[in-house]
Amino acid sequence: MAGKSPNSKNTPKGYLYIILSTNENVLNLLYACDLVIEGGCETFNFNIIYKKKHKQLQVIPWLTSDSYFKFSEPTENQKIKLTVFIGALHGRLHAKAIAYIFNKMFGNVVAVSIDTDRHKYPTGSGRVTFGLAESYTKAIIANFYSNRCQEVK
Repeated sequence: MAGKSPNSKNTPKGYLYIILSTNENVLNLLYACDLVIEGGCETFNFNIIYKKKHKQLQVIPWLTSDSYFKFSEPTENQKIKLTVFIGALHGRLHAKAIAYIFNKMFGNVVAVSIDTDRHKYPTGSGRVTFGLAESYTKAIIANFYSNRCQEVK
């Protein structure tokens, strides 16, 4: 278990990464979960019994292809001059969703990439490349944006 909370008493808290070898294995795991839809967000909960108590583990599936999305191929100039850093990304947020959100807010998104670890799992940060300086500037001026699932349309 990684990410163990320093305030935990008797119940372990944290997260666990599992790499499954096939899409079929991922689907089998998801079919074994309860699907909960709240506020436009889908959550997969896997039920376990721990110390004679029923618990739910949240399962966040990730396809390696979810870490990059492009409307068109960015030029080298766009990559260097029109790219913004984004952080504090939730594990359920994939590059295509980010592209559509930023395109709606600032316009002219060319590509989005999400940073990943050595296992190609998202680390919570990424980059958005714009096609126009005007869109890039709008994003820089905005500085900070917090998004809730029900706000994504």
